[in-house]
Parts: sequence; C-alpha cells; structure tokens
Amino acid sequence: MSGTSMSCPHASGIAALIRSAHKKWSPAAIKSAMMTTADVIDHTGRPILDEDKPATSFAMGAGNVNPKRALNPGLIYDIKPDDYVNHLCSIGYTKSEIFSVTHRNVSCHAIMQMNRGFSLNYPSILVIFTDGMRRKMFSRRVTNVGSPNSIYSVKVMAPQGVKVIVKPKKLVFKQINQSLSYRVWFISRKRVKKGDDSMNFAEGHLTWIHSQNVHVSGLSSFYFDLWSRSVALKDKFGRVFSLSGNKLVLVDDVFKSGVGLSGGS
Repeated sequence: MSGTSMSCPHASGIAALIRSAHKKWSPAAIKSAMMTTADVIDHTGRPILDEDKPATSFAMGAGNVNPKRALNPGLIYDIKPDDYVNHLCSIGYTKSEIFSVTHRNVSCHAIMQMNRGFSLNYPSILVIFTDGMRRKMFSRRVTNVGSPNSIYSVKVMAPQGVKVIVKPKKLVFKQINQSLSYRVWFISRKRVKKGDDSMNFAEGHLTWIHSQNVHVSGLSSFYFDLWSRSVALKDKFGRVFSLSGNKLVLVDDVFKSGVGLSGGS
C-alpha cells in the first residue's frame, strides 16, 4: 500500500505507538525516529519501486516506516519550540507573520545575531548550490536515547558531484539523553555558471553506525542558477520549498504537530 491516503493513518498509528513508549518525546523526536530508521528496500530485499522503476526520494520520502526500529532509534534529532521561531526568522518571515503563529513579539534581527548560521535541526539536509557557490556548512545535534557509553561512527554516501566532510567522525556518548553536535561541509565539484538554465539533483546518505543501531539521514543537493529560475523544489522527505528572489522558503507549515510522512513513508 502506498500513497498519502494509506500512509497517513499508518504513520499516525506508528507515531502513537512511539508516543506510548516514550511519553516525554516531542513530535520532532518521534518524527526523527520514524524517518531515520525507515527502510529503503521492500520485504523481499529489493529496492522500493515507483510503478516499474526504482523509487527516487521524491516518490518514497524517507522510505518505508519500520515500527520496531523506530521504537529504539538510538539517536534522535530533537527540535525545541524556540528553534522553530529561529527558523521562521532565517527564512524571512516578518514580525507580524511570526506573531500570527506564536502570539508573541520577537526581534528577528536580535535572534539572527545570536544564532549566526542557524539551520533547523531536521533529520535531513537540503543543499542549494547557486551562482558561484561551491561550499556550504550545516550543523546538527543528535541525542542519545539508546544505551549509555555508546560510540557511533559516520558513513557517508555523498551526492554525485559533491564532496562531503563530517566532523567529528565519531560521536562518543557517556550517558542516555546526552546531546552531541556535528558539522557537515558540502563542497561542490562543479561550478554553477550564471545564466545556466539547467538544474540537477543528486541525493545521498549520512549514516551513524552503532553495533545495535543504524541511523540514516538524507542528503539532497540541487545545482542551478538562482537568478534565472523561479521554481518549487521538493526534497526527499516531502518538504516543499519555493524560491522568492534570492531566498529559499520552506512552504510546509513547520508548526504541524503531526508526523507528515506521505507517499508510503
């Protein structure tokens, strides 16, 4: 079974199951557990198909939810309420627009001054290489919800045409609920020329491996001339982005409390 109509009740039921086992987890933590433990192969061990061809991330999102693994993901990407406000500021929301959602006055200028280089602690990373841009860095924070004294090693399958550097290469957790951060550098192996009307997409994976857990995050990259195109993009987890001027704007409502994994995710 696939498609939003069937994936929504299945994903919602699994989210409720995880919530019953981890009553203090936030919606972001539950969604992270479902996304990073999803399968990208079917029950026969073959790649998930989109009709008669292997499914891309646009068709299957994070993959097929694995309830057993999602109950014990090892690591989670959690998001605090204030992180969403920072995110709205980072993508250009106005003070009045943020007030309509949060019902509180915020100063985006002050927030961005205190959070330079902010990016939402989401379980996937979308990279846009625009005119003349060759290098980008993102930081992520993971929380150990598995065993104490756990060591995770990173394994990267880089998107085609992109060099990926992760530091540190190992995360050493001493206790449960301890959080550690890592950084990821994306270096384009090609230069996007101004006026180039082409757009290319590539995807990869960043995996934190433990003896008992495999924790996968999606990596997506786009190459195009920002100034010559006005397009909408959808990443592998179903998030829709639009380009307005020189800004990449997340269209999806980031304040949804449900687990929006569609397309069999």
